[in-house]
Amino acid sequence: MRVAFKFYYSPRIIGAEKIPKDSAIVIAGNHKHVYDQCLTIMATKRVIHYMAKKEYFEGKLAPLFRFVGCIPVDRSKRDFSSAMSALKVLKKGGAIGIFPEGTRNKTDKFLLNFKTGAVAMAKKTGAYIVPFGLTGDMLYRGGNKWLGMQYGMTVRHPWETEGVVCDPRVVWKVWDSFGIADARMLGYWESNPAVQSSDDAVKVTAYEHDGRVLLSVGNYSDTLKHVRLHIDYKQLGLKKGAYRLKAM
Repeated sequence: MRVAFKFYYSPRIIGAEKIPKDSAIVIAGNHKHVYDQCLTIMATKRVIHYMAKKEYFEGKLAPLFRFVGCIPVDRSKRDFSSAMSALKVLKKGGAIGIFPEGTRNKTDKFLLNFKTGAVAMAKKTGAYIVPFGLTGDMLYRGGNKWLGMQYGMTVRHPWETEGVVCDPRVVWKVWDSFGIADARMLGYWESNPAVQSSDDAVKVTAYEHDGRVLLSVGNYSDTLKHVRLHIDYKQLGLKKGAYRLKAM
């Protein structure tokens, strides 16, 4: 399952070494897509018992959710049974996975309000909370084959989500010719980004490899944007004025 997911989606996982190899942990992060938990499962060899809505245990995939150790949660009420099951796992030094937002974020908000379950379980058992963040912006509002480039990730094959079909093969053609697998990524989230735009709604991630630079410019608004780019040439290893810019 891990091999198939890695081949199809080619995710970029940063900081996996920070997940403790033993002791009780609560892995908590944001939730954008139905496959989000697969990324954290891939990031560690530990078994992560994810808290999952009980509806998943009522369909054809119910055996799969049970096999991977998921814990069913009845979200229509305060489910003490699921909480006790999770606490038992933690008291034995196991790992619990949870999405504090309580559901998938299908809104335009960056995050939904967090529930208190993750903190409560950690406090009762002395478990460490391991926070994580999932981007998944290639699926933003149905699908965008370009926004995944902001984080060095996109699937290899065409997909359909929420009625929108996206074909990322053109992205991979660009990436392969550039050599992105060996590139240095300078994200827009850095404290001192290598490239910034004149509009906060437009984000820029830079990739540097073998004397060349690839820029991923993402528009997170609903309107057409005209922006100026502020480039830190030193960070990118470029000499100002001694380069050629090509739009792709």
